[in-house]
Amino acid sequence: RVHGIHCADISNPVKQWNIYREWVHRLMQEFYNQGDEEKQKGLVVSLFMNRSDGRLNSLKCQAGFMDTFAIPIFTLWTNFLKKHFPQSSSPVDALLLSMNENK
Repeated sequence: RVHGIHCADISNPVKQWNIYREWVHRLMQEFYNQGDEEKQKGLVVSLFMNRSDGRLNSLKCQAGFMDTFAIPIFTLWTNFLKKHFPQSSSPVDALLLSMNENK
């Protein structure tokens, strides 16, 4: 059951592309603001927080997030759902398909 809560928390990659893209933009703005603040304080800018790295930074960040967190936890969750609620197979498979398309 805990997996379901985690999935809800990191569910942006399984949303429709236009919604996912908007949330990625908002997230990267938050990261870049942090990076700007780190620069102002003379600190080393954290990974993925450097605004000057641009779009490639965003793509790498999201691909890494999906590979490291989202795909593994959604795979566990979908396997759980298929085992305990076999009638939910199609919607569950759609989650993983949507995430892979957004990647």
